Amino acid sequence: MNHLKHFIKDFKHTGAVAPSSKYLAKDVVQSLEKDLQTRNGTSVKILEIGPGTGIFTEAIQSLIRPYDHFDVIEQNEHFYDLIYSRFQNGNTKVYHGDVLQYQANSSYDFIFSSVPYESLPEDISTQIWQKKLELSHQGTIITYYKYLKPNQFRCSFEKETVKRYLIEDKVILRNIPPAKMYTLCINQQDELS
Repeated sequence: MNHLKHFIKDFKHTGAVAPSSKYLAKDVVQSLEKDLQTRNGTSVKILEIGPGTGIFTEAIQSLIRPYDHFDVIEQNEHFYDLIYSRFQNGNTKVYHGDVLQYQANSSYDFIFSSVPYESLPEDISTQIWQKKLELSHQGTIITYYKYLKPNQFRCSFEKETVKRYLIEDKVILRNIPPAKMYTLCINQQDELS
């Protein structure tokens, strides 16, 4: 009910009437889980954009090791307070603010996002995607989801980025509403024009 209240109050930044399901969270973090099983002692750097109530944050934090680094950015003040109180610790840093203003020390190996792209103006969606690419390096995995609908992309930059880097897409019906998850691997350093 708390999530619904924030959706009604600020639907452009909340984007959903209910928090994401544990089933969606399990699928979203699957690539990270597989990767961590093959890395012996090599640390990973992870970014989550727009964690909302923290269903993905919790799943990611349950997988990471003490020497991995996990940054979380939340713009909504209520959700930031919730995420900060639950997850801020030694290797997880929670930031309050706009991802477009975020300055990272280096690129990330994994980027997860729950940004409500369909409720944002196309130029803002494009800027967020450009920021995600800027925070990536060769081999970065970007995973995000959108609610299932016939025309999945309002933003042409997002559509072209997905077309270029997509390695997996999957429909998750056990979510309200049903969602489609996209996993991309950034295999080139150049940005889309």
